[in-house]
Amino acid sequence: MYTLAVDSSTSLSSVVVLENSTVRAQLIQTVHTTHSDCLMPAIETVLQCAGIDREELDQLVVCRGPGSFSGLRIGIAAMNGLAMALKVPLFSFVNLDLMALQFSWWRGVVCPVVDARKGQLYWALYATGGPGSWKKISDYAVDDPEVVVSRLQTADALIVGPGVDGYRGDLTAAAAEPLHLLGLPAGMMNLALVNELLPGADRETDGENTDRALVLPLYIRPSDAEINLAKRHAGQENRRGQ
Repeated sequence: MYTLAVDSSTSLSSVVVLENSTVRAQLIQTVHTTHSDCLMPAIETVLQCAGIDREELDQLVVCRGPGSFSGLRIGIAAMNGLAMALKVPLFSFVNLDLMALQFSWWRGVVCPVVDARKGQLYWALYATGGPGSWKKISDYAVDDPEVVVSRLQTADALIVGPGVDGYRGDLTAAAAEPLHLLGLPAGMMNLALVNELLPGADRETDGENTDRALVLPLYIRPSDAEINLAKRHAGQENRRGQ
């Protein structure tokens, strides 16, 4: 079975072709422009390197968040369109879940983090008990680094992921004792593990089979456009009430 998986949730874009659980080809790149410039060429490059045509793909997988609003929209739109064109199932996954699976060798609590900008982090907590043993024990959230540290409630927590590097100082300053921090490159999400999150893999997952429905982004907070629209509506209501 051939799987094409895409992650465009952060500026670190990843595209992989898997044959069952074996990597046929993978491309990881830092996007300095927009994902719309880079994603489709990256998909074509990975397919070429894997030595397969689009029509040979059996299923598609895309990250639905959390992360960059524009990056998620571009990646999800591209994969929704490709799934419809090829008439193959499209699955989605949450990047925080995949990092929990990847770092489940840590015995204690794993806290994957993704940069949410505006001085905040997307995060969730997972109880981990060895390779492949993990369970989500909190909701997906977006908070200041100080709040993330306050929710750990254990010295056996590993904070990991692409969000670590930009907030390392804030995380460390908020802690009463040394933290276990793992940023890039060691804390980079491994998209090649994504098949282990899909339905039928016998693991806890928020992966969703969207064979008959479009994948939608996971937005933990409203976008700037939504916030500005709400402010305008509130302003109009206030003026009407005067």
